[in-house]
Amino acid sequence: MPASYSKATLNGRCDRLYPITDRNLRMPSGTSKDFAPRAAKNRFLKCLERGGSVAAAAKAAGVARSTCYDWRQRDAMFSREWERAVETGTDALEDEAVRRSYEGVDKPVFRGSEIIGHVREYSDAMLMFLLKARRPETFRDSKKSKTTELDLKGIRNELFRKFPASAATGEGSGVSDGADG
Repeated sequence: MPASYSKATLNGRCDRLYPITDRNLRMPSGTSKDFAPRAAKNRFLKCLERGGSVAAAAKAAGVARSTCYDWRQRDAMFSREWERAVETGTDALEDEAVRRSYEGVDKPVFRGSEIIGHVREYSDAMLMFLLKARRPETFRDSKKSKTTELDLKGIRNELFRKFPASAATGEGSGVSDGADG
């Protein structure tokens, strides 16, 4: 996550965790009013970069989700910026997932309605998701897939057993043993 971003826990609420205001994106004096859509686009992109959803980013920008999709469809540069912002935001979310699985999160311990301490909880499930994503060959589920691989030689042999006349000539099965290409 770039140093300029807050390290606050992400929860998809860009407007609360990462306040993006017109003060942050001031219009230069003497700029025409058509600068306002660019400022809204900047707020939208900034929220996506921080891991926010399209809905949260649109809310932060003060526009409808459909407006953002219209911008994306009509403005090739904005479309590219959107893709980059989503990649950056996904990296931020991944960084947060790694942090939660390695460093944990302090959770309050209550007695009645009073906080009497904190306990650090780690996310083993998050760690497993990360491992499955990075090394699927090692960490995939051990259950076999419901789809089975075709055993062409086995099928061919079964057909020859059921239809011995075809076995003598090797014809009629339509199944190649794979040796001829």
